Amino acid sequence: DAEDAIKRYDELWAVEDPEENPYKSKYVAREVLEMAVKELEKLLSDAPQGEVADRAHEMIARLLLYLGKNLYFCEEVPQAEKYFNRSLERYLRSPLRLAPKPFCHILDVLNQLGML
Repeated sequence: DAEDAIKRYDELWAVEDPEENPYKSKYVAREVLEMAVKELEKLLSDAPQGEVADRAHEMIARLLLYLGKNLYFCEEVPQAEKYFNRSLERYLRSPLRLAPKPFCHILDVLNQLGML
């Protein structure tokens, strides 16, 4: 479940890693998000249209935003930019883009791109 993946990601994000391996938990968190994206993409291949598909597309866009933030934090800026752009593209194509929560995520993506 994508919501569970986000909760697990937040738990891992809060971990203070040792100086000799400063991104250890962040790399594990990244894997959690990548697996959630793959699961949602598989779900979309089974149900490519409708409300469930719209929500899955929005969730993928959100996960891509989080992946971009993760990459940026881990000093992988070019990759982060790719994920931010992919997230923004998915959000702008989403019929849910004007709903309050997705709209806030769109603003977050734009803010992240502005900081690059």
